[in-house]
Amino acid sequence: MAIATRMQNPMTMTTHMGYEGFSWTCFFFGPFPALIRGDLLGFIAMVASALMTFGLSGFVWIFVYNRWHFNRLLARGYEPAGYSVHFAPTMTVNLQTGLPEDRAYEPPPVEFAPREPALSAHVRAQPPKATPKTFGRRAGT
Repeated sequence: MAIATRMQNPMTMTTHMGYEGFSWTCFFFGPFPALIRGDLLGFIAMVASALMTFGLSGFVWIFVYNRWHFNRLLARGYEPAGYSVHFAPTMTVNLQTGLPEDRAYEPPPVEFAPREPALSAHVRAQPPKATPKTFGRRAGT
């Protein structure tokens, strides 16, 4: 049984469904679910491997394809949106009242130390000082 997770790209706000687990659609329909999902690379990989192995690769793809498609969505910038098994809320307890509170885990804020400026205040970039031209002679002679 596959677990469905709605994936959303935060930049473009487009959504796709990502699945994890056994692919029943690949079991019954072969490489065509990849084509329906818009995964042209997955479709070509399934067809090519099926031609090279006389169709035996289909028994591998039914276990692998959903996770492969899910990881490719993550690589393209999609993130799980909404409730998912991997992002379940955690139970916290309020220390003042001792009562449980349901809220999602929020990591503590990261504090960065202020950076030193590239040039300190007393050392500024100054134009080079003008020097007398010597025209091939050493200075001072």
